Amino acid sequence: MEDLLLAFLEPLLELLAEFLLQLAFELFLSFLWRKARTARWKSRRISLWLILPFLGVVGAFVGWISILIVPSPMFHSGRVHGLSLIVGPLLTGMVMAFIGSNLRRRKEMPASLESFSGGCSFAFGMALIRFLNAH
Repeated sequence: MEDLLLAFLEPLLELLAEFLLQLAFELFLSFLWRKARTARWKSRRISLWLILPFLGVVGAFVGWISILIVPSPMFHSGRVHGLSLIVGPLLTGMVMAFIGSNLRRRKEMPASLESFSGGCSFAFGMALIRFLNAH
């Protein structure tokens, strides 16, 4: 019975841990981006289609750094291998879109990372590198 419960909870815990790791890095980077933009630059909006590949590459770089910090997968699930490549970025993108809409409601200009597609692109780059290299 315990094995069945563990087999059910392990993939969920893996998804939750990957999601929280991606979200923590994204929140930190979006905070830094907004502070740097208000300190140095006028607020101009770059086309999201131009910045999405850049966010994916930055996400991949942050994923590589996260492997240096946490070198192995947090949980070792055998059945649902790779589910974090889909679910994690989608959840992270939804949270970042929510944060971006709250910023717009307060009349602040959100960073490109604070949109669904920007957050999802960053999180996918990070998840892909972690998926391919964290063994």
